[in-house]
Amino acid sequence: MTLLVLLTVGAAYLISVMLMPLISMLAVQLKLLDRPDDFRRRHERPIPRLGGVAVFISVLIVNGVGTLVADRAHLLVLLPFVASIAIGATILFVTGLVDDLVGVRPLAKILAQSAAAIIVWYGGFRIEVVMLSPSTEIAIGMLSLPITVLWVVGLSNAFNLVDGADGLAGGVAVVALISTAASAVIVHDSTVVWCSLALLGAMLGFLRFNAPPARIFLGDSGSLVVGFLLAVLTVKGATRRDGSLYALAPIFALSYPLLDTGISMMRRWLRGEPLSRADGRHIHHQLRALGMGPRQSVLLICGLSAVIAALGLSATFAPPEFTIAIAVAGAAMLVLIFVYGLRWLQYHEFLEAGASLTSAAMRGRTVIRDKIHARDVATLLRGTDTFEHLSAILEESAASFRFVHVELQGRSDTRLAEPIAVQVCGAATWKLEYPIERPGSTLVQPIFLS
Repeated sequence: MTLLVLLTVGAAYLISVMLMPLISMLAVQLKLLDRPDDFRRRHERPIPRLGGVAVFISVLIVNGVGTLVADRAHLLVLLPFVASIAIGATILFVTGLVDDLVGVRPLAKILAQSAAAIIVWYGGFRIEVVMLSPSTEIAIGMLSLPITVLWVVGLSNAFNLVDGADGLAGGVAVVALISTAASAVIVHDSTVVWCSLALLGAMLGFLRFNAPPARIFLGDSGSLVVGFLLAVLTVKGATRRDGSLYALAPIFALSYPLLDTGISMMRRWLRGEPLSRADGRHIHHQLRALGMGPRQSVLLICGLSAVIAALGLSATFAPPEFTIAIAVAGAAMLVLIFVYGLRWLQYHEFLEAGASLTSAAMRGRTVIRDKIHARDVATLLRGTDTFEHLSAILEESAASFRFVHVELQGRSDTRLAEPIAVQVCGAATWKLEYPIERPGSTLVQPIFLS
């Protein structure tokens, strides 16, 4: 087992390392370079962007050899899934390569990702039963196809957004793949184990050239494929043979791309901007803006991702008596990172939204309280039969309504000798004239409130 692991990872790593310089030289000759700008591309010089070609070829060769030497009977059972994932990855590789060469519209990429997701769904990759805990299962039923497509497309795009700092996409992928391979070993899915190890070796080879300062970028030909494979493998590697998915394992393994994408979409929504608009304020950008170096920021993100992925595995496969405690600890860690991280990273959109929600909640509580009290007073007013009784009720309730002045006046302009006055420091004043007419009487008595 150990020898096979080393052979799989080592073979993919060596192929990737050997191909990367060749791909880099080809990209330079074809002028397929990622040029720096002051927006999102903050590297110092043009960088070749076809690293995904080497990654794709490495994974294809290693998995192809593995398929040839696999047990025939076992291969026939797995053939639909293996063929579908290969076809889906190839579709996205071609789409990404065309995007790297001449550019592709975002809608075309979404359609390609959706097509790949539908293909693997028909090949046997399906999210059908979700397990949040050993005793909690949610049957997806007829929503299996749309949820599977949504997961694949969403995660593929989330990983694509992560590919914005030297070594970050590779580091996040390595953490997720190690977690996925471990999960697949536990659920006895050898196919996912070997596919994960092959991609792990290829990404380690890529990281040798992409670690800060980067000499080559993944490009869309790589980010679309790797994102797609991560979406499929992380879920398949946490699915039991009866089709039940341990949901925490893939979510925690991919915590950074999911969290960063969620924050980005919420920021744009709060700003009233299109959710798909690119910007230079992702988490890794903010860390750099705070003065952290490229290597330090990547190590911080990948280190936290590894801790969260380990918590996800522990919460998923630990004995039942520990599962809830570990899950709560992981959730608490994510909440702390989210709450304090947003302030530290200077995402003022969330600070303003939080302040507005708090203020609105306080105002809403005040309005509800006043309306309840107003109904109570209205009930009392319906039982009044004298001017003095009405005055007494209003005098008693004036303070709770925060009125600074209450005056009752009949149509004859006869006023109370002592108008009701409540002192409220710094209060904004206003005036309301509300006529009250008693049934069976022609006397109308306005109430002046301020």
